[in-house]
Amino acid sequence: FESDLTVVREADDSFYIITATAQQLKDFDWISRHIPESSDAKLQDISEEFAVLSVMGPQSREKLTPLCDVDLSNESFPFGTSQIVEIAGVSVRAIRISYVGELGWELHVKSDNAVALWDALMPIRPIGNHAISAMRIEKGYRALGHELSAGESPLEAGLGFAICWDKEFTGKSALHAQKEAGVIRRLVSFVLDDSAVILWGGEPILRGGEIAGYTSSACYSPTLGRSVAMGYIKQATPFKASDLEAGDFEIVQLGKRYRATPSFAAPYDPKRSKILC
Repeated sequence: FESDLTVVREADDSFYIITATAQQLKDFDWISRHIPESSDAKLQDISEEFAVLSVMGPQSREKLTPLCDVDLSNESFPFGTSQIVEIAGVSVRAIRISYVGELGWELHVKSDNAVALWDALMPIRPIGNHAISAMRIEKGYRALGHELSAGESPLEAGLGFAICWDKEFTGKSALHAQKEAGVIRRLVSFVLDDSAVILWGGEPILRGGEIAGYTSSACYSPTLGRSVAMGYIKQATPFKASDLEAGDFEIVQLGKRYRATPSFAAPYDPKRSKILC
């Protein structure tokens, strides 16, 4: 993985690119170096001109509707779309996307208007970074620097569904070869059986008593009432869907072993019904 970013088409000849945290300069450099010399394309960094406030949660539509000048229903504003809207008189680009596994919108606003938008949203309770992390881990959302890096492929990360094999892209031949051979290293979600144990990330994952990998992200999940984690495990043969059923998995915390239930699917809302409503 070179990055983890969102691309919004503003017009036939204009795109709005949102990079991951701390990836601003790296992404700008990579994209700049890969623009063909023969193309009529210009890349401009406007990061300092905008702020982003996100309204997420089951009640986000209900809370935003009285403040917004457009219909926020699923039919009029489906997941994965973007619109320019006014919220409490402030013009924003609203993007219906989620990194916490719930219904919600990212609100991209000019920096000069960020405080006014914040004040208008203040009846909605702010949350901190640990809450965001807990929700994205229980939803199985990967994070750059944890589950995603130059050392993992989309197939190993369980993101093969997002690959369009009909298009040409950098690294396609190597990725296709890995698909044909099968992966021997795979990202897995875990739910700890013991609800009293807290995981933080970096813990050894045991399979049949032997180390098979380490947790890449972990936290206590208030939704599930126990710790959840993600981590890469490795085996000698290519992974199959049934492989996790045969394994006896444990996670080591402070020198003690605790049974964990593995899954390729997200522990919370694997069918995405919460964000597609």
